[in-house]
Amino acid sequence: METLINALLKMGASRSRLEVKLFGGGHVLNAGINVGDRNIEFARHWLKTEELPIVAEDVGGTSPRRVIYFPSDGKVRVKHLRPTRSRKSRHASSATWARWAMQAEATGDDIELFEE
Repeated sequence: METLINALLKMGASRSRLEVKLFGGGHVLNAGINVGDRNIEFARHWLKTEELPIVAEDVGGTSPRRVIYFPSDGKVRVKHLRPTRSRKSRHASSATWARWAMQAEATGDDIELFEE
């Protein structure tokens, strides 16, 4: 998030005019920890520390979302999708996570969970 803010400022954005709209953080994977809640908590804490107010949000829950942002006017459309509960879809999600982890390891990228 810091990289995004700094890039916007570098391109001429005014910090006082930035609007933060927060979406996601749903508990959509069948994992041992609720990563979504932890990400929401991290994002809110970071934004408060940076004194960037949240003007809109749709976070948490169990449904995945499709978010469409219109930068020309700042409007957002959010569609809640049906939760995936079948065994096959949970397996696919686990396979996707494993593939991302292998790609990150191969390229030297880090995957980081945020904790305080």
